[in-house]
Amino acid sequence: MTLYHFPVDKTPEQIAPFLCKETHTIWFDSAKPDHPKNCYSYIAFAPLETYRDISFSRQKEILKGLNFSPNNPDLPPFQGGLSGLWAYDLARDLESIPEKNHKENNIPNVWFGVYDQVYAYDHAQNKGWYMCHCTDKKIAAQKFELFLKKINQPAAFISPLQNLEWSCDFTRNEYEQAVATVINHILEGDIFQANLSRKYQAICPADFQSFDHYLYVRKSNPAPFSAYMNMDGFEILSTSPESFLKVSSSGHVQSSPIKGTSHDAEELKCSQKDHAENVMIVDLLRNDLSKICEDHSINVTDLCRLEKFEGLYHLVSDIHGTLKRELSALDALEACFPGGSITGAPKIESMKVIESLERSRRGIYCGAIGWMGSNGAMETNIAIRTMIKQDDTIWFNVGGGITANSDPAREYDETCLKAKKILEILGGIE
Repeated sequence: MTLYHFPVDKTPEQIAPFLCKETHTIWFDSAKPDHPKNCYSYIAFAPLETYRDISFSRQKEILKGLNFSPNNPDLPPFQGGLSGLWAYDLARDLESIPEKNHKENNIPNVWFGVYDQVYAYDHAQNKGWYMCHCTDKKIAAQKFELFLKKINQPAAFISPLQNLEWSCDFTRNEYEQAVATVINHILEGDIFQANLSRKYQAICPADFQSFDHYLYVRKSNPAPFSAYMNMDGFEILSTSPESFLKVSSSGHVQSSPIKGTSHDAEELKCSQKDHAENVMIVDLLRNDLSKICEDHSINVTDLCRLEKFEGLYHLVSDIHGTLKRELSALDALEACFPGGSITGAPKIESMKVIESLERSRRGIYCGAIGWMGSNGAMETNIAIRTMIKQDDTIWFNVGGGITANSDPAREYDETCLKAKKILEILGGIE
């Protein structure tokens, strides 16, 4: 099929309210468009096919079998392909992590669609395009007319913001005791670091509109790797600041882990604990990338850079490499999954400690949301600051990296800081 594209004089914010009400629509939302690492937004909709809980090998077969034409270098990188999610709990299948009897839901560990229609927006140029893969231009023009009909409607009504009453699966005292247990594992030599999270949950009223509330959250808490997903029986509202893996069509690989969080920039810059935590995860990712990158191609171009977000600061590092020629972006995702910044080090042993202490399945939290182009390119986030809505329940997790120098009370306070924006917007009653 041939790629056809048509200019569109509308922003993602103007288009999303119409498309995102349709099932299987995904909005990859650069809600912080001035961020240097993410100047594109995409809305993928009306997939040709959808898949749940299939293996990486089957995913690779599907991506390889796409008969889409080559990409246009003058357009944003994602011009059709696979889009979806890879949940953290998928890692149990990869590494035989023992499973506790946590409450399960029916949200898949893998979900993606094959998308031949994408709306793409370049925030640097303030330009948008409708793109589709079709057998001829007449069909493409018909699809474009249908797209225009969808988006050229009267402005969509946005429902009022509703406050929710949240509960958490850890009290302060219980979380601090769990942090102390992680520290003991570190002192015993079992691990060097582990990321420990706790879960907030609320019951939504019958008229709760997830997409409308995502618009409120993204406005108050803009993040460069945000996403909204309207799926089969569940929705995802992600305002993630963290990039997991980015692969270009030429095979350049980049990961940008976040470790270290504070409301005080000077305090974070001077924190030996946060710097040590970040460096450990950089080393872990260098090891993961060495499995799929050319020898001697891995380098760290930025170590513990300070980045400002709404109400807090993070330490961010950049690791680069060159993908081995015989491998694909999906090989890279499989080798590095889940991201080391949300497990700890060593990865598998840390995940076992996490499994023994956390009280509910992580699911999509700490997994990845992203797209993979037919040209071999890929971009995924780490699904933190991410809410999941299913039936009448909405939930999200907040966590932090624990090291030997961690103070349990401060670690609890850090999770509160990460939850603050969501709780302020959607009620804040715990």
